[in-house]
Amino acid sequence: MTFHPRICRALHIVVLVAVALIVSYIMIRRVGDDPGYLRALISFEGEMPFMRRAAVPLAAAAIYHLLPDSILPGINHSIIDRSGSTFGRTNLAPDEPAMLLCFSIVVAAALIGFGFTLRALSRTLYDDAPRSFHCWVAIVALGAIPFTLQTGATYYDAATLLLFTLALLQLARNNRTGYLLIFALACLNKETAPLLAIPYALYHLSLGTDRRRIAVDLTCQIIIAIAIIGALSWLLRDNPGAALTNQLAHNLRTLKPMPFELLAVWGAIAGFTFAEYSRKPRLLHSAIWMLPPLLLGMIPFGQLEELRIYYEVYPVVVLLMAHSIGRAMQVQVDTASEDAVSEGL
Repeated sequence: MTFHPRICRALHIVVLVAVALIVSYIMIRRVGDDPGYLRALISFEGEMPFMRRAAVPLAAAAIYHLLPDSILPGINHSIIDRSGSTFGRTNLAPDEPAMLLCFSIVVAAALIGFGFTLRALSRTLYDDAPRSFHCWVAIVALGAIPFTLQTGATYYDAATLLLFTLALLQLARNNRTGYLLIFALACLNKETAPLLAIPYALYHLSLGTDRRRIAVDLTCQIIIAIAIIGALSWLLRDNPGAALTNQLAHNLRTLKPMPFELLAVWGAIAGFTFAEYSRKPRLLHSAIWMLPPLLLGMIPFGQLEELRIYYEVYPVVVLLMAHSIGRAMQVQVDTASEDAVSEGL
């Protein structure tokens, strides 16, 4: 039995949205639930450096403050289940269930947006592949996210996935204005946003773009990053916590040989990522270079066992793997324009 192509596309979209909603629920449950934590986020009185990642708290605060005060008690009461928990949380302050709902809306919207953006990026890079291929790439990428949350999650994780994927999509479509706008939003969301300058520069160099234009655009990105991150740091200068958290001692303590099973998984990921590398899109060749500085920065300032800290390159690895897996399944995934390079990057 075969379905009409429109019915298949509709079913794929329904599955994509459903998986995104399920993953957003899992992600929300994995975020800490200390009493007062949500109130501190919405009022921007939380600890640094986390409050500098302001995009999601700003969006959640906007939703929360748009709600009439008269209905907040009803919302706080109605979304608490019989066990006294809200989305699996039992340790919230009395006024925080509605705040949690606002954050949940933002996270769910970001994950749905990530799914559709990744599908669009896949279609742009692999324009010969069937439509169903791009949908399943997005669905599988969403479904794999819970496996990266063993050590917990944060509210800005979903926005990181969305904004970095959206920035790469603007690059692929040569949308200069759209890219700079997304770059600014990414800076508002997380300090790692300047990493996007790496694929921007390498990709445009590989295309032979005028170097003066590249220099101007990189200068704009530097100014945007300094202005946004600097302004947030100054505005939140009286918040508790350090500007950066030193995790070097923690990372050195947790270094140990990888179990064989985990080594096999990472080996398979690397194999699919780099197999037939010269046939893969040059944008992905450029974007994978975000990984070395990201890893180097996480050694002193991040916890290396947290897989979510690599979300900046998650869509890149997914699409590199999708090419190899698709070809192994006899799916035509090469681009019609032969958008790949075999040397130089």
